[in-house]
Amino acid sequence: MVPSGRTLGVAVSGSHAYLASRWDGLQVIDVATPATPSLLASAHTPGQAVDIAVVGSHAFIADTYEGLRVIDVSSPASPSTVGSHTPDVHAVEVASSPQGYGYLAGSWGGLVVIDAITPASPVPIGSFDTP
Repeated sequence: MVPSGRTLGVAVSGSHAYLASRWDGLQVIDVATPATPSLLASAHTPGQAVDIAVVGSHAFIADTYEGLRVIDVSSPASPSTVGSHTPDVHAVEVASSPQGYGYLAGSWGGLVVIDAITPASPVPIGSFDTP
């Protein structure tokens, strides 16, 4: 089975590639054998997943109008959403830091810095408006 949606973002951790798929949300691909990647699992998101960053056991997804989704990928075969935050931006890119902060870039609203140290309850702690 291959993802059916438009894949817009990819992050790799260990032997797994994590895809942000516009219509399908998160797709976890087993890439242990690079010549034959295979779909391992997926997790639907309510928006349109357009970018992804993976740090440790969590995937951070820019989910357009739905903001940030935090998905536990400690067991790649069964990813589950553990937290979310919907800021007043149209989230188009995401980055995360090992310290537990998420950075959402919006097509309007600029940058939103989110404290995701507790993944189940991410909260915005700063923003920078861009023209």
